[in-house]
Amino acid sequence: MAEDEHLSAEDYAAEAMAADMDPWIVFDARKTPRAEFSSWLESNRPSQVSRCGAGGPVGWIAVRGPQYCEDAGDVEGLQDMSPRDPRSDSRHVICVYNQNFTEEEQVMRLDAVIHAAGVKCVLYYKPDVYSYLGIYRNNRWKICPTIYESMFDLESVPHRSHIINKVTSQELT
Repeated sequence: MAEDEHLSAEDYAAEAMAADMDPWIVFDARKTPRAEFSSWLESNRPSQVSRCGAGGPVGWIAVRGPQYCEDAGDVEGLQDMSPRDPRSDSRHVICVYNQNFTEEEQVMRLDAVIHAAGVKCVLYYKPDVYSYLGIYRNNRWKICPTIYESMFDLESVPHRSHIINKVTSQELT
């Protein structure tokens, strides 16, 4: 059993709040030429940046897209990735925000973009509101913290995702 399998939802919430308060590594596409993104990402790979690094803690690795507008409260265009935590398994959290998580067309578009970027593992989609409410794995209410699950099918031609709405048990794709 992985070390984090027995942690409570409160432990996950505390770790998430600590990460939010620690310094972030940020690529801001509004200020930095897109041509520099590949070299920035190479030097800030989530699998190589340690949460508890020698240079101090790292909360998140963030990419702010050209349409990101923090002052307007608009989070579309913001993506956060968790750094490597040497105490746990090799999973990462990637936070990608959209306007409305109930709009399945938006979920399918985001899924396609994430997979086109090279991410081929199973993806789980969790509404941000669940984090604010303390709904993590192993929560006291036994609520599943994710509402969509996407499995990339390398066997199909062309390759595609199978996205399941875990609330309705319906396949979106």
